[in-house]
Amino acid sequence: MNEPIRMFLSLIFVGLLSCQSSTPSNSNESSNDPVAIQAEATSPAKKSVEQGWLPEEYWDEATRNAIKKQIMPYLHRLAPGATHENKFDERYAEFYRTAGETYRWRYIKPDEKGGWYWMIDRPAASFDQSRTAIAGHLAFRKKDFFIESYEEAFWMFKMPEEELQVKSLYLFNLYTRGEALEPFYRMNRGTDYIEFPDNQVYYNKKTRKWEPIAQ
Repeated sequence: MNEPIRMFLSLIFVGLLSCQSSTPSNSNESSNDPVAIQAEATSPAKKSVEQGWLPEEYWDEATRNAIKKQIMPYLHRLAPGATHENKFDERYAEFYRTAGETYRWRYIKPDEKGGWYWMIDRPAASFDQSRTAIAGHLAFRKKDFFIESYEEAFWMFKMPEEELQVKSLYLFNLYTRGEALEPFYRMNRGTDYIEFPDNQVYYNKKTRKWEPIAQ
């Protein structure tokens, strides 16, 4: 093969590779790719979205505190001596108020029906600086902040803040768009993303508790 022909065929091959690399990849594949997650979660577009989800953009301090006060008995462990039936009694209020000081609102996003998607994080039970994040949905009366509906969608595994910042934003975005989170469950991705729900535990909206799945 003479040199001009070799050069011509090389140019065609390079062109084909370029076209393939520019073809959009399958969304399901990219959503499971840690590199894609890192790129998407830190992109300028995502950063602008994140700014739109800052809690203080929607709820003033009084609202944030009032909502947190009501959900702490759900999010935190039972106060000493408390049961799930009496954990909202005033005698346990100080325990949950103190615990609530370690929880931070991370993201808030309104839905189309007057409800709110939310994400909050807290220190993990470990000796390092790891934190874990919880996401869910709620609705409340504006006149007195009384929560009318409440549910938890998922709890994340503990991880360093830098890692949590990337992964929590990505998962919250998927959740609020109604996209599937199962690819990030423990049985599919180990301990990298969502701790529960999984194939053994689900969230009971009626009791507002995580409960074992009946076998």
